[in-house]
Amino acid sequence: MSKKLTEAQIQAQAIGLGIEVAALKAVIEVECKGSGFNVDGTPVILFERHVFRQRLIANGKAATADKAMRERPDLCNKTMGNYGLYSAQHGRLSAAAQYHRESALESASWGIGQVMGYHWKALGYPTLQNFINAMYLQNYFSSSYRHPSGQEECPGFLKGRNLYTISRQNSSDSA
Repeated sequence: MSKKLTEAQIQAQAIGLGIEVAALKAVIEVECKGSGFNVDGTPVILFERHVFRQRLIANGKAATADKAMRERPDLCNKTMGNYGLYSAQHGRLSAAAQYHRESALESASWGIGQVMGYHWKALGYPTLQNFINAMYLQNYFSSSYRHPSGQEECPGFLKGRNLYTISRQNSSDSA
């Protein structure tokens, strides 16, 4: 299965959401380099060091957060930033997973919608691993992709992040 979005898939989703094709294309381009997948087939991710610290604490690993902040402030920090290159993100995620895998996976934004990993449960996945598998194996806009709630992931999350409302407002303003 191709992980490259087709023009027809983008148009169908924009129509389904009631927004302009250009608005959906803009979200896809800005959030994930246009397809949600790297050339090697891995999902585009952005590992967020400040979220890693928050997730460690939320997952009962405050001592691990303190240790990671001392040893690897580039991976675990109170402040945002220092993201580095897209090409380095999977390596950063792997290094963070050495401290606590679940917190690391929850600290990256994933794929087309750049959905934060910690949203896995709210999106209806039974486990974090199910969410991660979906990010690696599926093209969000393929007709075969459905997560456990039966809905398509990216459009649903666009609505949840108010990108849908913003895009609809922009479409109405231009009409």
